[in-house]
Amino acid sequence: ATVRAQRAEEARGAEESRTGTDSRDSVAPLSLPSFEWSRLARGPFPRFVLALLAWPPLGIAAASGIGQATGCAAFSATCTSEAQLLPWFAQALILVSLAAVPEIARLLVGGTAAVVILAFPAAAALSASGANYDRTYGPASLIAILALAWAVGVALMVVRMFRMRSAA
Repeated sequence: ATVRAQRAEEARGAEESRTGTDSRDSVAPLSLPSFEWSRLARGPFPRFVLALLAWPPLGIAAASGIGQATGCAAFSATCTSEAQLLPWFAQALILVSLAAVPEIARLLVGGTAAVVILAFPAAAALSASGANYDRTYGPASLIAILALAWAVGVALMVVRMFRMRSAA
C-alpha cells in the first residue's frame, strides 16, 4: 500500500510540474468505476450464468421453429417420438454454445434485456388495441414486436462494444 501511495504522489507531482497547478487546491473530478465485461465471463459459473441470460429468446425461437418443422407444435401425426426430443437437444446446444463463446452471449444479453423490458408494455398496448383477441394476428404481432426489440437490444450492445473498444 505504501508503494502505491508513493507512486501516486510521484504521478501527482509530475502532473503538477507539467501543468503548473497544485492538485491539493483543486477539486478532483468524479470518477465512476468502469464495468469490465471481461470480468463477467471468467470461470465456468459466470459463463453459464451469462449463457442463461442470453438463451431465452434463442431457445424459444428454436423450439418454435423445430415444432413447426416437425409438426409437433400442432400435435400432428407427423410428430414422431424422436422429433419431440429435438427442441430439448437444441436448447442444450444453444446453452453450451453460448457458454463456450461468452463474447456472443454478452451481445445477446442486450436482446434479452430489451425483450424483458418491453414485453409487458407491448402486450398491454396490443391488449388495449384489441389485437390480443385476434387468435391469428394477436400472438404474431406480439412476437414480431418482441423480435424487433430483441434485434434492437443486440444492435445496441454491438454499438456499445465497439465504443468501448475504440475508447480503450
